[in-house]
Amino acid sequence: MAEKISFMPGNKWRGGGIIPPDLRTITNLSSWSNIFIKHFKNIGKQYDTYRVNDGELVGQEKANLILLLENLLAGLFVFRDYILSLTDKAEVRRQILDQTICAVKIDATVWSGHGTIPANAKNIGQDFADQYNKTLLPGVKGLFAAYGEAAKDKIFSDAEISGNIQTIDSLASEILITIQALSSRELSR
Repeated sequence: MAEKISFMPGNKWRGGGIIPPDLRTITNLSSWSNIFIKHFKNIGKQYDTYRVNDGELVGQEKANLILLLENLLAGLFVFRDYILSLTDKAEVRRQILDQTICAVKIDATVWSGHGTIPANAKNIGQDFADQYNKTLLPGVKGLFAAYGEAAKDKIFSDAEISGNIQTIDSLASEILITIQALSSRELSR
């Protein structure tokens, strides 16, 4: 069983989760990307449903959003593993991973990891909609834009792989901050 994500002093985190079946493997990146985006959009739709009630996020609503965010994070880490697989040079992989802010292991149906959320990650206030629309949405768009730019020539340089990993880690940090804020009751609407 995967360890629940927990947060510690010094912006540290650790934990893991189950990878949604439709995000576990990337055999066709275009199809997988569409599924990932569907998961992302589902978070926004779910939030809109909750917001209609009374405008406040409470108990089970927060728990459901956390679960959806954890699923998105799991998919993001699968994509991270895919990007790392684009180089077969062990030394390059090691150098890239030495520069990252987290360590993540994918094991078929589950992921586990630990790391540090950078101090420059955005403080999100109390509004989930702002975090979703002003941070997570541009992060997801940036993720696929960075990959698309690197994929233009169908050859991924070490620098492009490293840059994509940094983009993924940045988005992962924002997702983790959102999970932490929902868990700690910082997000109330």
